Amino acid sequence: MTECRTTLVRSRRHLRRWWRDRRGAALVQFMVVLPAMIFLILSLVSLFGVMAVRDTLCEATHQAGRYLQVEGPQFPTDDPAFQYPVGWERIAWQIIDQELASRTLTNLRLQTGTDEVDIWPDDPRRSPLDTIELQTDPQIVNDALFYVKATKVITIPYGGWLKLPNPDAPDMELPAGQMRLSCRTGAFYEGPPIEPTRQSRGPKVPNSCRPPIRRCAPCPGCTQTPVPGDGTPTVECPTCRN
Repeated sequence: MTECRTTLVRSRRHLRRWWRDRRGAALVQFMVVLPAMIFLILSLVSLFGVMAVRDTLCEATHQAGRYLQVEGPQFPTDDPAFQYPVGWERIAWQIIDQELASRTLTNLRLQTGTDEVDIWPDDPRRSPLDTIELQTDPQIVNDALFYVKATKVITIPYGGWLKLPNPDAPDMELPAGQMRLSCRTGAFYEGPPIEPTRQSRGPKVPNSCRPPIRRCAPCPGCTQTPVPGDGTPTVECPTCRN
């Protein structure tokens, strides 16, 4: 009985000593916090990776819109490959694809079947003819406005366990670890440049209506034949001497 009581007292002392011991507490705390730190770091890397891809996609879309804005009005109208909007979508696809491929950080390319490039409205675009038309109907500028939209499916870095909804089809989910990015830019159809009309800045004087410069006929009896406007004091032609 005495031995059992002594063993119980010793156990209580060891338990009290172990409970008060603080050695290795930092290691235990670090092991508890480590999984959360790893999850946070991987989440930040994934977030920055997605943002980098989206910035690249938006820059590529802007470049495609700018090219079509300037060069689109110069495309041949009788070639189906350059017609608006189907032909423009093909050209925008090539520009965006090359822009994505040129970025070594992302190393992305557009994939047929999952990625899309759209241009709308479907009606042909035109720019205002002159300032008079623009002042008469300010809404006519909408006839020159068009949009370029690029949509791409990417793989989320370190996000293979995520399943996100499909924005284009809410009832469908994308495969795990993938998400759809979209970027849109607006541009204006740059046709012939807008210039003030004759009514706004007055009539022009054609070059053919300017008074001709009067020159003296050659005179064999004169050493010099003055020309009006050449600095000579006499503007009348001299009398020829035989």
